[in-house]
Amino acid sequence: GSSLLLQNSLPPLVNGNFENGKTGWFSLNDEGVTLDTDASHCHGGSACAVIEPNPTGKPQRLYQKITVVPYRTYHLRFWVKYTGLNSDIKISGYGTGGIWRLMNQVSRPSATQDWMMVDSTFISFESDTISLYIGLGEHAGTVWVDDISAEEIALMNVMRREGTPLRIYNPVNNVTYNEGSDVYTISDPLSFPHGQYDIYHTPPVPKLPASTKLTQGEIVAIDYYAVIPSYKDATPACMTEPGVFDYLRTNMIQFTKYFNKSSGIMFTYDEIRHMHSCQRCQSKFPTAGELLAWNTQQVSNIAEGVSPGIQLYVWSDMFDPVENAHDHYYDVPGTIAGSWLGLPDDMIIMNWHLGDGESAALKFFAGMDSTASPPQTRTFQQIIAGYYDSHNGAQSATEEIEAAHGVPGLLGVMYTTWGNDFSQLRSYADATKAAWPAYVKSVVTDV
Repeated sequence: GSSLLLQNSLPPLVNGNFENGKTGWFSLNDEGVTLDTDASHCHGGSACAVIEPNPTGKPQRLYQKITVVPYRTYHLRFWVKYTGLNSDIKISGYGTGGIWRLMNQVSRPSATQDWMMVDSTFISFESDTISLYIGLGEHAGTVWVDDISAEEIALMNVMRREGTPLRIYNPVNNVTYNEGSDVYTISDPLSFPHGQYDIYHTPPVPKLPASTKLTQGEIVAIDYYAVIPSYKDATPACMTEPGVFDYLRTNMIQFTKYFNKSSGIMFTYDEIRHMHSCQRCQSKFPTAGELLAWNTQQVSNIAEGVSPGIQLYVWSDMFDPVENAHDHYYDVPGTIAGSWLGLPDDMIIMNWHLGDGESAALKFFAGMDSTASPPQTRTFQQIIAGYYDSHNGAQSATEEIEAAHGVPGLLGVMYTTWGNDFSQLRSYADATKAAWPAYVKSVVTDV
């Protein structure tokens, strides 16, 4: 039978095979990023890009800016090999206004790897250009990149549930076509393998039944909803999906069988890169911030119902306007401002906003920021989730607690590590004990 064939609107990348020298990819002039013209090193042809070892930490990136169509899906593919590599290769894409539209990294099966194919996908959203980057920061080892390509795709991981309608229509005369009689029901049979969404697979091709009213050569558009994972396979759940609340309730019931109330429950709202995009969420809540506030209230009520009085904890970032609760956060449409209104009064904030913004973030959750909109006037108890592999535990603890001076409600600190680095735990603890009296004095008012 007949099929609907995608019209790829994306022109080929400039010099994706590096056969035309440094054209197209080396305009950033990052040190250690150059052209390798030894054909024996390359995946195809006589040239490829090479990224040399980098002990300085300065960015090393291949870069090209491409023109895209808003609200389309794109597939990026390249080949990579490396020797002695000790860091992840990052794949990034920034759209209009510098908003991050593509975020992924290359899995490293081992420190040395022969040529392997890497796929990434992204949605352009409102952007009409995307700045593509492939590269690393500080690392040992040498990396080769070759045969970079990109294409427009459609219907990969298409969602078919309440709140994600699909429409097929002629964009010229706006005639709508029906699934079943004009186009066989559209789905993606390769979606959600092994209980998670993958970053790329061959998209489905819509088929036409004999009864179709579409004519040969007619161009149609399909509006649909889809899942695009970030960072390999990270995918958020819909915040208004009833099944998600049932799942959380079941998990909390199981939790209480093994832990008593003194254990508490940690809510892992953290770096939520995509929400408030399905029709159901948008029809219920004008903004992502209001959606997240409502969802937080629902999950808090579930916890209270399962284990009355249990202490709740939450990461700070999705409720912190200094960090992530603001406009244009990754693939979240609109604003996340106001998410903090959904926090229960007795929620303990695990505040991991360190560095220059730490003091402002701590003050915000203490109700000391008069600029917040909508206002945040409550004084939450907080724990600083500190360290994060700074390699200097004493300095980290001292600076983190000094940033909290004058901010009431700090209960303590938590040693937090990305890379299981506990070498600084003792010095972090000792410095915390030494700095704590000065913090207490800064928030105690003499009578």
